[in-house]
Amino acid sequence: MPRTQTAALLGCVRSLKQREEARALSDGELLRRFIGQNDETAFRAIVGRHGPMVFRVGLRLLHSEQDAEDVFQATFLVLAKKAAAVQRQDSIGSWLFGVAYRLAWRMKRSLARQRVRDMRARDMRVRDMRARGKRCPDPLAALSVREAQEIVDAELARLPERYRGPLVLCCLEGATRDEAARQLGLTPSTLKKRLERGRALLHKRLGCRGLTVTGALIASFVAEGLASAAVPALLMTSTIKAAAIVAAGGAATAVVSTKVAALTQGALRTMLLTKLKIATALLLMILACIGAGSIVLACCLSTAGEPQAEQPQGKQAERTVVPKSIVGVGEGVQNVVWGPNGKFLAVLTNIYDVGEDVVNGKKQPLLFEHCTLMLWDVEKQEWKLTAVPLEAKVRVNALAVSPDGKTLAFGLHDLSRIGGDDIRLVDVEKGKVTKSFPFSTEPGTWLMGLVFTSNDSLAAWGKDVPERSVVKVFDVKKEKPEGAVAIKADPDTEVTCFAISFNGRSDALAIDNTIKVVPEGSNKAVDLEGHSKRIFALAFSPKDKVLVSGSRDTVKVWDVSDGKLLHTLTTDDQPLNAMALSPSGKTVAIGIVVRKDEKVAGHEVRLFDVQTGKLKRTLKVTGKVGITTLAFSPDGQTLAAGGLAVDADYNTLGELRLWPLGKDTK
Repeated sequence: MPRTQTAALLGCVRSLKQREEARALSDGELLRRFIGQNDETAFRAIVGRHGPMVFRVGLRLLHSEQDAEDVFQATFLVLAKKAAAVQRQDSIGSWLFGVAYRLAWRMKRSLARQRVRDMRARDMRVRDMRARGKRCPDPLAALSVREAQEIVDAELARLPERYRGPLVLCCLEGATRDEAARQLGLTPSTLKKRLERGRALLHKRLGCRGLTVTGALIASFVAEGLASAAVPALLMTSTIKAAAIVAAGGAATAVVSTKVAALTQGALRTMLLTKLKIATALLLMILACIGAGSIVLACCLSTAGEPQAEQPQGKQAERTVVPKSIVGVGEGVQNVVWGPNGKFLAVLTNIYDVGEDVVNGKKQPLLFEHCTLMLWDVEKQEWKLTAVPLEAKVRVNALAVSPDGKTLAFGLHDLSRIGGDDIRLVDVEKGKVTKSFPFSTEPGTWLMGLVFTSNDSLAAWGKDVPERSVVKVFDVKKEKPEGAVAIKADPDTEVTCFAISFNGRSDALAIDNTIKVVPEGSNKAVDLEGHSKRIFALAFSPKDKVLVSGSRDTVKVWDVSDGKLLHTLTTDDQPLNAMALSPSGKTVAIGIVVRKDEKVAGHEVRLFDVQTGKLKRTLKVTGKVGITTLAFSPDGQTLAAGGLAVDADYNTLGELRLWPLGKDTK
């Protein structure tokens, strides 16, 4: 045999032997070989081990082999670039699942145009059926396996890492329990417990979405198409080659498409921003600790020397307060409400899906909302298993909690219907919708807000017909509550806000930029005028003689008994997004957009003393997401601040912060 052929044969045998040896190594060993030696054989083993799972994730979400291939390549290019930053290197299947899911979801949003057309066509069919008096099919009854797979993937991506890892290995990649335990560095009993807990969490969340599925059915969802979803050999080869180039510091654009390169860069940019955000928060905490230590040291030194002079009373020294950022709530926080006992925080999250619409002959982006109602357990510092996901194309305009903390109410505006807004009641303990009834069935109506006047009575305001703005009161004890009109606004005006006092003997109503207050012991409304813009928030102090009102340009404090304006809280002509009054009625929080040269320069929360009207503290908000909702805890020592925004690429941004305020607002 010629020498060249012998050398080629020996090289092939040696390569096969190396691949066999690599297959026996753990993920951590393979990843360390790739990081330290840029070992292509090690990376090939990783791709061969986890590639089918990554490919199927893209295929389930995008339903296109070409798009799934792009997600596949981008996922492993991200791994090649960030291999050293992977924390749990001994089993990277869960990490790869998370990256692949996020990339596929990002691509899905950018390719949503056809789906928007399909939804419009479906909505037209539904409206036509309703017009002919036919019963519309239940959306869940027509739920396809494809849609169910998407829901399973979405809820799996939301699970904590400790539960998602075992499920990915055992359910998506077909590993035995012994193999999974070995890869994760767990004992078999610990792995079993995490699998059982993970399945329970997943089943609970799927149940909240209306899917009652067994473990076998979940396995069939994620395993469907195993044969057809095999990774093409050419795709494997090109991905491994591109990864080697990226790991060496080169550009992979010569090997992969510009679409894949852009997808990879987007994912890396998001990871960098997340890392910077965490680093900034840690730096602030360190600086705060250093500052506190310096103060203690200075006090000790001064005490050791001559007697210390008496400190003047008055304004407290400025101090840095770092909020706790709660993760896992979705991409945007639209509304937050505390339970009256302070044991839970109701959080309404929102994710926007982008489509297109034609307005005046021009294409414009159209945002469809995906809302979920979640509950944060304050004592356990974790999310309760009582999430209430809502159907797509539903806008939630209001959120309220009953005085006993047992019931949540929220108002829905269905964007897929010609008319009619609904109110839904949720059992807090079970996380289930108990009642659903209409605020109005007329077209062109709009529900704006809700407030419980008692455990059994709910006030709702908005337009019940296009020409009339009202406040309706519902007796929620009834099986089918019907609202009775309590207040009707004049034509060409709108009820924008409603509030009731703590003792229930006074109420305030905002109509455009004017407030109408009925003081205790009086049947005559007093007009409070002074706002130049529409009022979006009203709150009574516990003593019921003080009312705080907020519009987009200012916040005012009123004496209800005589209608006198006590204070106008200065915001330096900056626009306002949110307002909240502390339970004691002593502090008002205002969410402000800081503008400079007509551009957004930042966001902050300002705390004012209600009695004096003076600024007490300013809480600086880091990041790009501002404040859209504020709520004080019942003890007044914590301020919940939610943010929701959309960036230039129409990606949803959001955050939920809990600011520790101490006893100065109690």
